[in-house]
Amino acid sequence: MFPSGGAGLFAFHAFTKDDVSPVRVAAAKAFAKDPDSQTTKALVQAVSDKSCVVRVGALQAIAKRGDLPSIQGAIADNKDVVSYVASAAVIALTNLQRASKPEQKKKGTRKNG
Repeated sequence: MFPSGGAGLFAFHAFTKDDVSPVRVAAAKAFAKDPDSQTTKALVQAVSDKSCVVRVGALQAIAKRGDLPSIQGAIADNKDVVSYVASAAVIALTNLQRASKPEQKKKGTRKNG
């Protein structure tokens, strides 16, 4: 579904010195299903965090909320991992949106004969 990072995210963190990021990532993921608008604002702000690990966690949480517009700007992030996660989320959400729309009948396509 959405790339979670898993062991790769853990390994990435192991090589960084940011000891607060895992807590903020866990918080972002915990709030993925919280419908409060303040939570949405906090997650969107976290997409601009200085820590790319936090940005990835925020993007994953926003993706689970289905908020495509809040993700799209992160495709241009200067860190590849953030850009890749944003791109994957945009693709997944776009596909979900397309799949959930019923096919519309085209008018005027009937041949007279």
